[in-house]
Amino acid sequence: MTSTTPALARHTTLLNVLRVVALTALLGTVACSGDSSTGPQAPKNPAGLYVLQQVDRKSVPAEIFHDKYYSPYLDITFDPMVVTVTDGEILLADTGDVEFAVNYTTWALGTEYTNSFKFTGTYEINGDRIRLDAANASFPGSYKNGVITVSLEAYDPAETKKTYAFRYTP
Repeated sequence: MTSTTPALARHTTLLNVLRVVALTALLGTVACSGDSSTGPQAPKNPAGLYVLQQVDRKSVPAEIFHDKYYSPYLDITFDPMVVTVTDGEILLADTGDVEFAVNYTTWALGTEYTNSFKFTGTYEINGDRIRLDAANASFPGSYKNGVITVSLEAYDPAETKKTYAFRYTP
């Protein structure tokens, strides 16, 4: 009698590693800067919903990674691995609280996985600068003309940074 438990365990491990790899790729490529002479003007009260509109001036969904990726943890090369940002939002509350979410898919080994990078915390605006503070991290960015941008550092210096634009939605 044979057991499928080792195969199931390997598949579950691969799924978990792909999630970690995708999150790492997302965090490793995200960097935001604002631009906006067009679009809605910044509200007098910044509280409200800001929806992810663009990644590197391309409408979402936007592919942010499409290449080989080697996992030293599994000693496997994913060829290719594709990470696509599907949507996201920032919600600023009057109380100074923030909810941040970016949703994305990862395609590897012939399977697509749906993932999210989320955090809750607080925010502070000083002029045209914004800082989002999560439990163990702080994300500086800009707040201009109804657009919030946030910088997330690359984990790999060879990575190119991407620009994410979240626009105020009245």
